[in-house]
Amino acid sequence: MTTNCIQKPKESYQANIFTTGLVGFPGVTHIAGKDFAPVIEKALALPGFSEDTNGKVVTVGFGRNTVMGVAGAVIDAVKSKAIRHFFLVAGCDGAKPGRNYYTEFAEKAPKDTVILTLACGKFRFFDKELGDIGGIHGCSM
Repeated sequence: MTTNCIQKPKESYQANIFTTGLVGFPGVTHIAGKDFAPVIEKALALPGFSEDTNGKVVTVGFGRNTVMGVAGAVIDAVKSKAIRHFFLVAGCDGAKPGRNYYTEFAEKAPKDTVILTLACGKFRFFDKELGDIGGIHGCSM
């Protein structure tokens, strides 16, 4: 957990998560500095998933190289007016019912929109069918 997403973990799960940076939580191991060896050791010690389940595949984590790989298509789409809006969602709806501002925003955005997301903001609508502009699927980067 970092400053963006700290919340009270279930007591039964506290041994499986870590805090870092300015954040700490009673009963949770804190990672000071950049030594993430305890996190890696815990991940390797846990059993993981016993089987894969069929479901929707969602690609996340569009780094600089991925964005640059579609830069030409984005520029062409802007020039042809296929893309007319860029929005940045840098907030988070949260888990409580009624906190769905960003999800509703993404669902109601015009079809000629690219939505860029930061941090945990995307995880409330990253699996929505947001469309395709010139082969750039989802248009939520």
